[in-house]
Amino acid sequence: MDRKQIVVGIIEIGEDTHIRRIFRQKYMDCLQREGVTIEIIPQFSSIQPMSVVERYMDYYVTRCDGVILPGGGDIDPSYWGEHIKVGTPTLQPIRDQMELVLAKKVIKKGKALLGICRGMQVMNVSDGGSLYQDIPLQLNIPQHIHSNTTTKDTGVHQIIIKKDGVLYGIFHKTQLKVNSMHHQAIKALGKHYVIEANSSDGVIEAIRRKNYPFALGVQWHPEHMADKCRKQQRIFTEFVNACGRCKIS
Repeated sequence: MDRKQIVVGIIEIGEDTHIRRIFRQKYMDCLQREGVTIEIIPQFSSIQPMSVVERYMDYYVTRCDGVILPGGGDIDPSYWGEHIKVGTPTLQPIRDQMELVLAKKVIKKGKALLGICRGMQVMNVSDGGSLYQDIPLQLNIPQHIHSNTTTKDTGVHQIIIKKDGVLYGIFHKTQLKVNSMHHQAIKALGKHYVIEANSSDGVIEAIRRKNYPFALGVQWHPEHMADKCRKQQRIFTEFVNACGRCKIS
């Protein structure tokens, strides 16, 4: 199949600032290496009635063979039944509303799904899972271990990959060094997800949906590493391969 026929949707990551454009371009670069057609899903300017969000996401999911849920700020803990417990999180209520619906729509229509950092957390919460609101305060793990923004393109800690999963099939190894830019993490898994990888301190670093063609979430940012470490590009390659299978089916 001509990979240009494969359409990958990626939701806009927020306000159009210089740093947002840089971050968005990293995803675009990885997808452009795969030769696909990219469909940007625009973000609403305000919270919308749920019926509007449902119709909007139906439209875009139908157009796409797969969707990427990108990184970003914190998810409102009310979505898993908690109040804000720690600090002042950088909430993004419009993205929360849109992406939680989008994740469910992608799965319902059987399309490929890749979640990165916040995107993995959205996948988990949309399936009934929960998050730790702050790793240092709730897990007593030093902040610099999982939130190291000075080395976006370089691995800063090891993850341990399970042998029976998608990631092992991609990397063919049980240990991998990854970058890390997050302070929230999965607490309780969504009911349809299993763990693909952990860090040595127990933080969940990757998940996949059971009995589903391709729904993979990773806690690190392969889009920032792929320029220097082409092994990280393989995550996008496998995702696009799954998008192609969705188109054929």
